[in-house]
Amino acid sequence: MLLADFHLRLLRGHRRDHGHAEGAVRHEQSIAALQRVDATYPTLAESVQEPFKSEVFGAVTEVREVLAQVQPGALPEGTANAMRAAISNSPRGATEVVDEIKGILGPADNFGGRMSFRWVAPLSAVIIIVFGVLYLRDRAAGGYKAETLSTDRKSGE
Repeated sequence: MLLADFHLRLLRGHRRDHGHAEGAVRHEQSIAALQRVDATYPTLAESVQEPFKSEVFGAVTEVREVLAQVQPGALPEGTANAMRAAISNSPRGATEVVDEIKGILGPADNFGGRMSFRWVAPLSAVIIIVFGVLYLRDRAAGGYKAETLSTDRKSGE
């Protein structure tokens, strides 16, 4: 009964959260932030020296690849990675864009952590059941019995 109730609660929670991962990363704000990266990073990168300049342009390339794949209502697969690249390879003077991207990615990353915990935490119940069965089986067999090991061997055998 307890496991059935637990399973139903888990499924109800899944139905409630299903489809909200897309909502965790806001579509319009994400696209606008990526467009700002595309517009501002190349001009800011001109004042940066190598090898950092090529890293900034690498982030811009990732952002442009994502922007080329944008469809209405859905973010392309590499959106979060392009945003992380824009954060880690940002030139000086891009703090507003970086803060905007962090504001978008933060809630999405938190959502992912909550969802993974929701699915991993119930596995502890499996461990409790397995060790509980082992404990009850040993208890039914009479519990712990001390054994003595002998080192005597008969000669000739």
